[in-house]
Amino acid sequence: MRKNLLLLALACSQLQMAQAKTPEQAVPLETVLRSIQQQNAVAFKSAYCKRIVQEEKAKGSDWSKLLQEGGKNMGKLLGDYRLNQFDYSYQGSPQSGNVTCLFQGKEVFRMRVIHEKVGWKLDER
Repeated sequence: MRKNLLLLALACSQLQMAQAKTPEQAVPLETVLRSIQQQNAVAFKSAYCKRIVQEEKAKGSDWSKLLQEGGKNMGKLLGDYRLNQFDYSYQGSPQSGNVTCLFQGKEVFRMRVIHEKVGWKLDER
């Protein structure tokens, strides 16, 4: 029992450290990366701003297919990745800016983010 409690405390500590290193503005980008790994189209869609979701709806887009396309692109760019291999930084205002994504210490891309009523969202595909 004592060993289980120690393991649980260690796991919680590691989770808090991982969450602490991800700026809140980078959460939607991390959501995309996680949803690609988990093949979760609902989570993938939730990372994008209202404008993009509405544009994709108007085009009749299938979020499962968009997820597959995103997965192929990330696979080409990053290979087989783990979320703990990423670091993020944010530059911008309290309402919008850019998240820089570093993979194994190297910048791989930047994405625009905006703050909506429900939180930070990606403002580009």
